[in-house]
Amino acid sequence: MSVVPTSPCTARVRPPFGWRRAASIMAIASTTFVATPRVLAAQEYYNLDAGRPTRLEDATPTARDELDLEMPALRLDQVADGPRLWRAESKISYGLAAFTDLELRVPLILIDPPTASGPRIIGLGGLAIGATRALTLETGAMPAIALTGEWVAPVGGLSAHVGSYSAKLLLTKTFAHWRLNLNGGFGTWSVRPASVRAPTSCAPGDSVASAGCTTTPPIPPVVGCARAPLDRARFACLAGTTTRLGAASRGGVAADTLLAVLSGPRYMGVVGIDHAFPLASTLFIADVVVERYVDLYDIADVTGELGLRHQLSPQVVADVGVSRSFAGRVRSSSVTLGLSFDLPMQLRSRGR
Repeated sequence: MSVVPTSPCTARVRPPFGWRRAASIMAIASTTFVATPRVLAAQEYYNLDAGRPTRLEDATPTARDELDLEMPALRLDQVADGPRLWRAESKISYGLAAFTDLELRVPLILIDPPTASGPRIIGLGGLAIGATRALTLETGAMPAIALTGEWVAPVGGLSAHVGSYSAKLLLTKTFAHWRLNLNGGFGTWSVRPASVRAPTSCAPGDSVASAGCTTTPPIPPVVGCARAPLDRARFACLAGTTTRLGAASRGGVAADTLLAVLSGPRYMGVVGIDHAFPLASTLFIADVVVERYVDLYDIADVTGELGLRHQLSPQVVADVGVSRSFAGRVRSSSVTLGLSFDLPMQLRSRGR
């Protein structure tokens, strides 16, 4: 959830990026990918990584001695009546051992304000280091099971002031015509506080903007209060408020005190299916994501996603995806485009 808040007092709002436009892009990409059958030796299009193009993952780590270079996947998020957030995320994973890989992820964030006069903000949203370990291989009766974890360090101009972590259990089971994937995990969320440049009258907690409110919204976090810009909850993005960590907000503080929380627990689950078109080297993906940010929002976010992965060459895979948040404080739509390169290599000598 990489979206940002809006001020209730804005002008010259840019046209929103609608769900219908995202569905049109998906339909065009689907026709292009599937219309040209081709047979390739590699099968990298069949592997699922988070964010390429959906958040669904399969229980397959990067192969041993293989370097997977995921070029910056360009993601555009459009919040309803709010700003646009561009995210270019690069990722490198290496098969360190059998059934085990190490990963490094670097997100670059560009925030495009909802008003033409507002400043654009760009910076790194953190530095993520993770690993995936396969626990079982898929058999006729047992699904493939893997465990993955990640630590996001507070590095960059748009990163949180404290780090966060996540751990997920991945299950994959293949059937005759489709494959089922289940992801479930827990961890923490963390956000950066807003700039104190914005007055209280322009903060998202105000249900009614005061007269003459013309200043730009505060610098938004990478993750945070964009889903609930007007519910007077404990926003981390409120400027000029006292900030607290973790469970401080669970101590009975009233919501209307506008306590700003910087971190807390997070739970998520993903269920999805995919279907392969082998002669076209294309994989179709559909999933639903449920996330709960404790102490930040009082309800869960629910997002639907559609995606395609297509093998351009034995080492190159292209992906395109669309998503729509249909439950939560604010509706938002997004489109993702990306490329990845798989390079077999041997970084250590082996004995005979």
